[in-house]
Amino acid sequence: MSGKEMRLLHLTDLHMRHALAGTADRTERLSRDIPANLERVGKRLEDWSPDVIVMTGDLLDVPDEVVDGSLRETDPAGYQQSVEESAADYRWMREWLEATGRDWLVIPGNHDHRGAFHEVFGAALPDDRINGWRFVGFDDDLDEKRAPFRPAGEVSRFIEALEAETTSEPQVQLQHYILRPRVFRRSLYSHRPESGIVDGIEQSGVVRCALSGHFHPGALCRNEKGITYSTAPAFCERPFPVRLIDFDRWSVTDVQDRTLD
Repeated sequence: MSGKEMRLLHLTDLHMRHALAGTADRTERLSRDIPANLERVGKRLEDWSPDVIVMTGDLLDVPDEVVDGSLRETDPAGYQQSVEESAADYRWMREWLEATGRDWLVIPGNHDHRGAFHEVFGAALPDDRINGWRFVGFDDDLDEKRAPFRPAGEVSRFIEALEAETTSEPQVQLQHYILRPRVFRRSLYSHRPESGIVDGIEQSGVVRCALSGHFHPGALCRNEKGITYSTAPAFCERPFPVRLIDFDRWSVTDVQDRTLD
């Protein structure tokens, strides 16, 4: 694509294990198939022609006791080995992204290990200009009830991104947890309205698209303010879906889902 037009390839919830031993606890998450399936994605890129690839968290399926650090207390050597394996898997994924020749952006999710993730991808989360758009990514968290919230430091970054002197370009914002629609299953999958995130986006006049993951079936929501809230379905489950999103200068013009199988 050329000029201000842009196509984005959205991948989320890959739950990959390659160097990491084993596979995801939930059998439908085909963690060990992900490296081969990413190679299959690479072969489709010429046809899909994205300008930018975005991954919105849960790049890996790091065991919970490694993510929360509890294994460090009971098995320090096993914990360290898992962290090193996680870093190796993030390196594999970064090399795959760089080999595509496209711009790319990644944020972590609740199944990612922050130390290993930042070792490979750097401490700074995305705040990049690509094809006339500003991409801003956030690292949100889960509370004790496993409901998503935005930590204070990320709230500050969010407010700064919406300040008038920084908003000459339209924005795509990235977060792991859903903004719209509100989704409940075993726990709350979406940010609470009182968080102010949706209000801030919809009052900003510059955020035109919000990309999320976490909710494996995926979702798509457009509102009257011209904002597209897109939660791509999980890549780790058959038929291994991806989402293509087309943009003109200030809006989303098309959303298409594709599958490998």
